[in-house]
Amino acid sequence: MLVGVLVPLGGAVAGASVHAKQQAVSEAKYAKVLCASYHSALVGINGFTDAYNAAPTDNPATFQSSVVTATSDFLANLARIKQKLAKVYPDVDNGKRVARIMAGDLDRIATKMSGALGKFRTADPNGVAFTADITTFEVALRLLGVDSTDLSKVTDQDVIGAIGDEKSCKKIFPVVGG
Repeated sequence: MLVGVLVPLGGAVAGASVHAKQQAVSEAKYAKVLCASYHSALVGINGFTDAYNAAPTDNPATFQSSVVTATSDFLANLARIKQKLAKVYPDVDNGKRVARIMAGDLDRIATKMSGALGKFRTADPNGVAFTADITTFEVALRLLGVDSTDLSKVTDQDVIGAIGDEKSCKKIFPVVGG
């Protein structure tokens, strides 16, 4: 079971790819969009974890199919979150850099999770090594948040202050949000 496996991602799910059609927004608006994105990602993580834990274990092929579907659904949701966040950056010096810093996490998570999914998808559910394939998949998911960006890489005090002031950020960034 994967109960709580993705909890370390809570601090990791932050950003999106930076696009040319970005709009500069106030620090407060950026904080609101950022934390709404984090919240959506955390809801997605919880949904993925629930779907994983609910996957039928009596038939390996059905289990694999359920996990592949749940993972694919999560990745699609993550892509939508990235697109929404990619539309804005804080209107401060180096605001696009701040957005890129925060973008790195979702990109890394999507890449690593896609890699784990690819390996799990090709595993033989009837093979003797399928239990090891499940373990390998779970370990890959547990390690997703290990190299995550933390807020300390954002040095603009106006952005940090806006994140600290945004009510929706309090549980996502407890050090900043109090």
